Amino acid sequence: MVEDPHEKTYFDTTGLKKTINYAIKTCLLLFAVQFIVMFLGSSFIVGLPVSYSTYSMIFTVWEIVTSIIAATCAIIYGAKVFHINVSKLLNFKQFSWNWLGKGVAMHYSVNFFSGLIIVFFNLILSFFSTQIPEVEVYSPNAFYLIMNLISVGIVAGISEEIIFRGMICNSLARYNKGFAVVVSALIFSLMHMNLDQGIPAFFSGICFGYIYLRSGSLLVTVLLHILNNFIAVVVTAFDTGMMVTLLSLLLLVLVVYGCYVWYKERKEVSAMILLSSQAKKEWSVLVRSGWFWFVAIVFAMISFLSVIISIFEIY
Repeated sequence: MVEDPHEKTYFDTTGLKKTINYAIKTCLLLFAVQFIVMFLGSSFIVGLPVSYSTYSMIFTVWEIVTSIIAATCAIIYGAKVFHINVSKLLNFKQFSWNWLGKGVAMHYSVNFFSGLIIVFFNLILSFFSTQIPEVEVYSPNAFYLIMNLISVGIVAGISEEIIFRGMICNSLARYNKGFAVVVSALIFSLMHMNLDQGIPAFFSGICFGYIYLRSGSLLVTVLLHILNNFIAVVVTAFDTGMMVTLLSLLLLVLVVYGCYVWYKERKEVSAMILLSSQAKKEWSVLVRSGWFWFVAIVFAMISFLSVIISIFEIY
């Protein structure tokens, strides 16, 4: 585990190229398995002689099963190519309550500023009478709320941290820790395949990557990720005036405290930024990766088309 952002790293062009390609392939495997399993399951489910409500519930459960199968396949593949023991990643001995507490505040301060960026983009798009299409998780009753908490909260929180921080960020950190944090966050963002989730995911990825390398504990970022997704699901389900007011006050306190924690971390953050800026060879390898540009172009096309479609829907 890499903890000190000042620690020296080494450069190996071939090794780095393989690491980046393995990172993209792991994520693409996740998507491919998810699509295939979902397609096969859906083909069977639609033929069941049940009511629409029952069909919807079965379909929701199958989505969770699909996510677990896809995540398991991607993690097994990633563990093999990155030569990582997954059981050692979630080591309770390295867990830090202090970093978990600080991490919550640090993450929500980052969320606040990423939200401002989305507002800025929406302000520009408002001249075209549209905005970034929102991606929301709907929970019309207790069953769907529980299913969403399991799928979006637990399954996604655990699997994404293992893949993007435990495997990708950890493997890239051997070359340059600042580079590792930014690139793992960038890939994490691109894999969301939409701007509404992609922009916050990028900044969350940077925050999680930094906390992971500083704390040395993947379990901390797993819990942070689960908590973040839990809150997103619950807020969407209970979107009432009182809930929004109370949550806004709580988040305001967390944002202020988070800014204070980031200020105290300024030396380590500066060192990480310096490392990233010095990673010229590493960035050169990334921009020459065909797999990376494939994912980036697909992300750009899907995001662009979703905005165009929203414009045409208005007119």
